[in-house]
Amino acid sequence: MSGIIEEGSRVIIQKGTYLRSEEVLRKNKVSVQKLHFYLDNAIGCNYGTTFKVGRNGHLTVPHASEEQPKPVPTSGENNQFLNDDGSSQKLTKDTIMNLKAQGFEGEDIIEQLIENSETFKIKTEFSQEKYLNKKRKRHISQVTILKPTLRLVCQMMYSSCPSKIMELRTDTVSQILTMANIHSNINVLLLENTQSFLAGAILHRMAGHGNVVQLYNGDFPIRLSLPHFALAEDEMKILSGFPMNKINILHSLEKEDIEEKQSEVAEEMDSAEPPIKKEICDEGNTSQKDEGSSTKRRRKPKHYNKPLTEQEKHVRKINRIEEENRALELLKTASFDSLIIATKFRSKTAVLRLIEFLAPSRPVVVYSPYKEVLNECLLALKESKSVLNLDLTETWWRSYQVLTMRTHPHIMMDGTGGYLLTGIKVDPGLNDSTDNPNVNRNPAANPPVNPTNPGPSTQDKTDVKPVIPAGTSDNDPDPADLKDNPGNKSDTDHNTMPDGDSAEPPSKRTKSS
Repeated sequence: MSGIIEEGSRVIIQKGTYLRSEEVLRKNKVSVQKLHFYLDNAIGCNYGTTFKVGRNGHLTVPHASEEQPKPVPTSGENNQFLNDDGSSQKLTKDTIMNLKAQGFEGEDIIEQLIENSETFKIKTEFSQEKYLNKKRKRHISQVTILKPTLRLVCQMMYSSCPSKIMELRTDTVSQILTMANIHSNINVLLLENTQSFLAGAILHRMAGHGNVVQLYNGDFPIRLSLPHFALAEDEMKILSGFPMNKINILHSLEKEDIEEKQSEVAEEMDSAEPPIKKEICDEGNTSQKDEGSSTKRRRKPKHYNKPLTEQEKHVRKINRIEEENRALELLKTASFDSLIIATKFRSKTAVLRLIEFLAPSRPVVVYSPYKEVLNECLLALKESKSVLNLDLTETWWRSYQVLTMRTHPHIMMDGTGGYLLTGIKVDPGLNDSTDNPNVNRNPAANPPVNPTNPGPSTQDKTDVKPVIPAGTSDNDPDPADLKDNPGNKSDTDHNTMPDGDSAEPPSKRTKSS
């Protein structure tokens, strides 16, 4: 995606802390809070440009002098004599509305508010700045058009309706992508109920290289969040949907014939008759209805409210069959490199079933807004002995205001951003001693080892050999036997070399002749 706003592209419109996703179309009115405007003048500008909304709904780029706030001449030392009773402002709401009707701009109205305020000059410098920022947000109509990113999309959906994405915060999404080791050229198995928000985040990072199999419940996957990411066609082609209810009968499924399905669709479209428009004719009232309808102002239907035609429905059906065939082949032949589960239901059964498709030494990430659901999964995975390094975490997130002499945490913060269960899959057969031929099943042959005094290793025992001096024969007793059995003395004791590991000092050792 280039850095210039183009027609048909998806953008994020920001007004203060409010975010909204829109498609750039000519002569299409956009509503952002109480502002109504067109995006025609934004085409060809750079992302990140701040526009001023005019009274006719057209966007203009403000001058540099308009963006810089005017300095305040005087300020007070403290606010101890101020009373917040609403009587300090002389301008009423009707007066402000009359000023706007006369064509006064936002800065002019703010100047009038400052002049008619009895307490503005005795406020502290910080209080004056907060007052001005509050009035600018209310009376100055400006919006900023931004390029869609994962952070902006997550903030937009979390602030508007967090239940749609299962209360996934930006920090939680980043941890999911990191713990799952999402990168290009891998196979990802995904089960989620976030309206494909996690699928969009994964596709955004993989950049069109690899495969993503999205498991869904129902007849088709819900992908309402995908258009907000402004993904290209090459990035979308690696996404394949597969129904969850067919996982247990995977071995008996076969690919559907696309050509046969297309021929059936063509026959259905040829046999279908075009709809006949009903004509209503009322004698004596037809002319009056026509005159009344012409005077009424008809609203143009939105482009997203248009119903799908039969051809578009059939095209979607064919694409869904192609995705299912591609996902079926991956589930039967390939081993997946990552497993991500974020569902509203109990995840225990899904984790134990889907972990079979994961290759060894690959990550498993399960998200849930509720800790009890993940506790159940944690115990089940421990009993299965198929996942190591299990970890159940919760992230504590708090945003800060960073300003000169006023850096402090925000007063309001989120209670929780959900819980994460992470781990690494292993082959449980390698940990079982009954399946490993190299492990001796006799417990006496493998005595416990004292960690404080493990004793000599096997390598030391095989390398150490007794030294036999000249003059002795092979039939002489072994020095080690003499040391272990001090009662068995012989005349050859004085011919043996002293043991190097003896506790006696060298001065007291018996010298050999």
